[in-house]
Amino acid sequence: EAEFVKIKKPDAHFLTKDTLIDVSEGTDGYVTFKATVAGTYTDNPTDPLLLTTTQKHKAVTVRYLNTGSFEAELGSTTGGAGGWRGFLFVFRPSLLCAKTTDGEDPDIEEEKKATTTTTTLPETTTTTVEEKQCWFTIPIINFCFPKLF
Repeated sequence: EAEFVKIKKPDAHFLTKDTLIDVSEGTDGYVTFKATVAGTYTDNPTDPLLLTTTQKHKAVTVRYLNTGSFEAELGSTTGGAGGWRGFLFVFRPSLLCAKTTDGEDPDIEEEKKATTTTTTLPETTTTTVEEKQCWFTIPIINFCFPKLF
């Protein structure tokens, strides 16, 4: 089975560079994130802060600014013998903060909502992936204080 989530277009969303998610925008103001590879219950994460590289490729993080609520439609395609499937919502950016348990952290790309505001970008600097994703991490409990802006 391949899962999908349809939500009102967020201010930004984050996917890995080699994502296994197809993103499509409708004319109704909604965006759909749909798995491109069917999964089974055996590839469900058990901890949102400890993900394999493949689990990160199957994850999306969305950002809403100045929003008190949102609507979501969840679903999956039919016809698989994959067993129980589930959606894991974590109200922190787990794709940005989760440890990769089986190798190097994959590159993460941000897609921002189009606006009519013109901004000047600061001078480009080089940072590591971990520096970009968290202000700092408390190692004992693996809690990431994410950089959201």
